[in-house]
Amino acid sequence: MLPPGTIFNESVDRVFDEFGPTPRLCVDYLGPDNRIEKHRKDVETTISNITASEIEQLIQNSLSLTMNAVSHKICLISRQDTENMYSDAIVSPITKAISSRLAKRFQSLGPDETIRLYKRFYKVPDSRATAGMFFEAAGQRRLQDGVTLELLPMLQLTGSQLNPQWYSSHITLGNKTLEATRKQALQRRQLLDIPPGLPVEEYTGNGPSSMIRDVIYVPGLTNQVALDSFIFMNDFLYIFQFSVGEKHDIKLELFNFIRDLGFPSMDKCRFVFVHPPNHTLVCPLPQKLELRCLPLFSASLKL
Repeated sequence: MLPPGTIFNESVDRVFDEFGPTPRLCVDYLGPDNRIEKHRKDVETTISNITASEIEQLIQNSLSLTMNAVSHKICLISRQDTENMYSDAIVSPITKAISSRLAKRFQSLGPDETIRLYKRFYKVPDSRATAGMFFEAAGQRRLQDGVTLELLPMLQLTGSQLNPQWYSSHITLGNKTLEATRKQALQRRQLLDIPPGLPVEEYTGNGPSSMIRDVIYVPGLTNQVALDSFIFMNDFLYIFQFSVGEKHDIKLELFNFIRDLGFPSMDKCRFVFVHPPNHTLVCPLPQKLELRCLPLFSASLKL
């Protein structure tokens, strides 16, 4: 029998992924009194009540290293150059899970306000990561309002590489080999037409209990996020990941998620990175071998 107060590694990992790299949360709050549940409720209350003007002020204060109880819950401050202690600060949502919860919160804003906030933060490198949650909020709304996406296969350099990576193919690439492959990929573009008015269902746990065609599924607030939304249509499972960053990986949990949905073959899946125009996104090759068979696509979305 384990002694009282024993903390399992998976519990630490779960809290780390959900609430961020805070030792107080990952260790102290996982003790017998289970203070992590109170923190979870505090975070949900904070996100449910936060306004657009408050998030603007919060990011501005954080950039000047002025933190408060709210920013400690949802923001992470890091350096542009991790080797230089005098490097400028970068502010971003503390985890992907928090970012997606904020994006869901800001979907309630009007589209013009969401796009304004996205553009306001995107043009400033110090807060570009924050722009991602507004891009996701606006992008999810576009999916739900109906949109036609042009999907282009992502590219990989052939031959031996220390760190193999996939590249989006919407703009000219400096590498000659990649650029030649990109031109070939343009001939294999696909159009995905999502009509307006499709039902939207929020699921909890590891996924929906059953999956229906032509329904947009989005993870609930408490889910560990390996994707932003998905839809089963035209006999394919389309998985969407919104990103404004230069690099974005694929979470290992995605394999179990796809398997539990009843898709034994990756050939019937399409993982789609949705990013801004004039943007190149790099995706490291997944560590899990089964995910390396997942067809990767990118789609450019202008807001």
